[in-house]
Amino acid sequence: MEVPAPAFTEMRYPVRRGPVRRILGPVPVLVLAFCTPSAPAGGFDQKHFQARRDTAGEYIARIEAETAVLKNHPWAGEYCVGEYPRNRCDPPGRRLRLAPQSGFAFENQYFSQAGPDDHYYATGFYDLNYGNVQVKDDGRLRLVFELPNNRDHGRGIDAELVPVTWADRHYLIPLRGMNGFVNAVNAGWSAGSDSKLLLRRGDEDKPVRGQPGLPPLYRSRLLAKPMTTTISAVHGPALHFRTKGNATMVTLDVGSASGIWKGMQFHGLGPEGGLVMAEVTEVRAHSCEAVLAHGLLPPPAAGFKLSSQVPPDKGRGGP
Repeated sequence: MEVPAPAFTEMRYPVRRGPVRRILGPVPVLVLAFCTPSAPAGGFDQKHFQARRDTAGEYIARIEAETAVLKNHPWAGEYCVGEYPRNRCDPPGRRLRLAPQSGFAFENQYFSQAGPDDHYYATGFYDLNYGNVQVKDDGRLRLVFELPNNRDHGRGIDAELVPVTWADRHYLIPLRGMNGFVNAVNAGWSAGSDSKLLLRRGDEDKPVRGQPGLPPLYRSRLLAKPMTTTISAVHGPALHFRTKGNATMVTLDVGSASGIWKGMQFHGLGPEGGLVMAEVTEVRAHSCEAVLAHGLLPPPAAGFKLSSQVPPDKGRGGP
């Protein structure tokens, strides 16, 4: 099959004061210095990088040709997460195209202004990768990379992804992020809940309803209605690894008999009205230990009630 020209083309965008937004659409340029805040995609030089961009373009052409003839495929397509929710498939952001036979192509782009007098932003690449897609017996996808993966530096992508459908929406959730997805659903989904998730292009305005379709383990962790718990004891201080703020070890009065699982989260409004969050770290039959993140707020005392659902907050609007 004849492959069209590579899809990776340098683009320039007019500068606008305030947040960077697309104004006139992309304008291809023939010559543009490739400058990044650090070494591009695995540390190779520009000549080798251009060759890899060309290869990635060939993958994209095959993927797009395959997905064009697929009908209602459960996961093939183009998935994006961007800085601007309404234009999540435009740079800056991450973009993943994949199909059963043609494999995948991944890019993580940023905007860079060449100089203080330059009136255009250029797109550059934090990372790009491509390879094959394996489908495991449990339905999860495994990306087999042909290039080094920079996930540990926050620029690449997880190798194991779980296709999740929610009404007419299609997500690809990292396997290690499935508990976080369940917590967000249990907390009360908000408009910003999926701002960091890979969502299939065209699904942005489709509503969520009911509960998402999840593998059995995670489906069992979805709550039909909010669950409440009470702090039965307050222990010493701790550092919450997610918020990196002030936190306290507490005991909650629910356990595995009530469906509690390690990593489950509870929320509440602290004594001074600020949000607090408890994450379960150890589970017993009728009680559990949790790290209660409360920032600079005084920690709640024993007897304080928490809920799996985020309470209304002054302007925060969701988990």
